Amino acid sequence: MNQILIVPFCLLVFFGCAKQKTTEEPVADADGWISLLTEDLSQWSEIGEIEAAVQNGVLSLSAVENHQSALLVSNTGFDNFRLEFDFMVDQPGTGVVFRFNDKVKTFTQNAGYVVSTDFNSDQQNPAGTVIATARATVLEDIDPEQWNTMAIEANGTRLTTYLNDQLVAVANDDRFSTGKIALQVPDTSGKTAKFRNMRVRQLITLPVVTELVEDRFRSDSSRAWQSMFDGKSLDGWKPLGDGSWKVEDGSIHGYSGVEGGFLVSDNAYKNFYLKTKFRILKEDNSGIFIRKSPDSTAVTITDAIECNIYDHNGPAHAYSTGSIATHARAWYGMIDYSDWNEMEIFAEDDHIVMFVNGTKSSESYLPPKFAKAGNICLQGGIKVFAPDKGPSDIFFKEVMIKSFD
Repeated sequence: MNQILIVPFCLLVFFGCAKQKTTEEPVADADGWISLLTEDLSQWSEIGEIEAAVQNGVLSLSAVENHQSALLVSNTGFDNFRLEFDFMVDQPGTGVVFRFNDKVKTFTQNAGYVVSTDFNSDQQNPAGTVIATARATVLEDIDPEQWNTMAIEANGTRLTTYLNDQLVAVANDDRFSTGKIALQVPDTSGKTAKFRNMRVRQLITLPVVTELVEDRFRSDSSRAWQSMFDGKSLDGWKPLGDGSWKVEDGSIHGYSGVEGGFLVSDNAYKNFYLKTKFRILKEDNSGIFIRKSPDSTAVTITDAIECNIYDHNGPAHAYSTGSIATHARAWYGMIDYSDWNEMEIFAEDDHIVMFVNGTKSSESYLPPKFAKAGNICLQGGIKVFAPDKGPSDIFFKEVMIKSFD
């Protein structure tokens, strides 16, 4: 099985304690905001060899050349908060860490959440990505050489990032509940990351639900699994559009040429846990659409939710395999094209979560119009090249559903 490289940030090995500056207690204004950038950086400590200075309200950070990556760490912990700042970076590997445990001797993904500030859209982790947790949508018309604004909100298990006031990533994760804020810079021959207008506000109200939907649905033994495919026939399904469907060796084989075709379930579902296995050629474009309106004569992303299976365009592809198309991105390279892969879909009202081969690939809260009961649609493999450049096929098996309606 292919291994996903989703940890580009350098490891930070600490051979000593953080260098503590003269500290002072942060003071909030009337609206609860705490400014984090004072001229003397009294609210921060250093880990590693780092050069940090504030001038005219702008914090400049760089790791000392030929040293390992370094961190500037807040002296105060912020568990549930909203952090806002402007940033300008000219190197990859720069990021903001939150709920960071500064007591560890080695910084890895096990020490806190890392948010990327890298604007390279071809990378696995573009700006706003919560590394290994939620891949950010890439916004158009972003100029990395100008100031851009980021907001990070952590409220219980709900984690959200915003870039220039637009939501780019959302996730629910329970690995870390408390910790500090840190700014990370790699050793990149003296290049500098800049931050300004950095402020934080504690959040009081927590989400009502803090247990992850995938954990609740997986552990619920009161709902029985239902098989949607008996391995022998297409009973319970109807074809729609330009496609051919047949059963081969206990699996559903779909092919739809260039126009697109679907196999649509007879039954409709709103809240459910669906899991299946699929196998596909790398050149193909397929997917699983959920909640298609039963009275609709077509399958579209304006009426249904597309759980995508398509990687051919590489890391820059907007919504690769495991993505909730137009809503939430997955990391590139999550599947093995030589073998069967597993997809899991969790749907609860406006909340959709996807897993591919056991790893959470995407998560989103959708507009109210999608919170409805609808059919499940298997998309036939669409030939994305000219006819002389290869076949097109998709296979599904072990299609199982646990309904929570």
